[in-house]
Amino acid sequence: MGLLNISKNKKSNLFISKDSSTTFFISKDELRTNLKTGLLCALELDETSGTIAYDSNGIRDWVNTNCTIMQPGKLNYSYFFGDFLAGSLEYQNTLISNPLNISVSFWFKHNGTYDGTDPATIFMDGAETDNSIFQIMMLNNPDKGKIRFYLRDEDLEAAYIITTNAYDDNQWHFVSAIKKEKTIFLYVDEVLIGQDTRDYGIFDFTKAGINHYTKIGKTIDAVAAKQEYLGYLDQVCVWEIPLNADQRFKLYNRGNGKAFSNW
Repeated sequence: MGLLNISKNKKSNLFISKDSSTTFFISKDELRTNLKTGLLCALELDETSGTIAYDSNGIRDWVNTNCTIMQPGKLNYSYFFGDFLAGSLEYQNTLISNPLNISVSFWFKHNGTYDGTDPATIFMDGAETDNSIFQIMMLNNPDKGKIRFYLRDEDLEAAYIITTNAYDDNQWHFVSAIKKEKTIFLYVDEVLIGQDTRDYGIFDFTKAGINHYTKIGKTIDAVAAKQEYLGYLDQVCVWEIPLNADQRFKLYNRGNGKAFSNW
């Protein structure tokens, strides 16, 4: 459908189809929305060889350990974390240098297979010997298949959100986990699951003398070796801004086939 922009309005653009069948407004803020703003890392997970998951946005490449590449994806290919091989991606540093505002989004598909009885870590930033944690998990019994978003500061002040529904149904689902100042939000398939506000103290993801990691598919805690995710992941992205409604909507609709180059 061809569109003509016929508006002189400073706050919005009025579009009308060339056959005059459709008229609608798109705000200029929406037109200006750039998904690359504040983007720290974008893993499209479309590799066809090698053991590196490349960052499409820059230089933050990840090491692939035992993940199966070139699997059917939500967009092109995906990675499969599974077969009890402790598949994981690791960025050997923290991604979260500005803990005031953080957003993580990804597509996942899980068929209900679990490694033991422990919950499965999908994404985690932190250090083995430190208190600050940003973590997204898929829970096991008695909350099997539910998603939990967990955040904890240096003083062990913690907030978390757990979905009501289970998502281990072998279907693709989209998650965005967001921290905006003192409030966290969890969305699944662009539906707000919940929010939690806490009086956070200090977050320190870059503390000197501690080895920091960001991991996908496995916990950073070597003791909790069974917290391994068994399923598919695609289009994993991390921002240092809180994603707004328009950005989340555009990310969700990327699942219909828009590549990173079209952002």
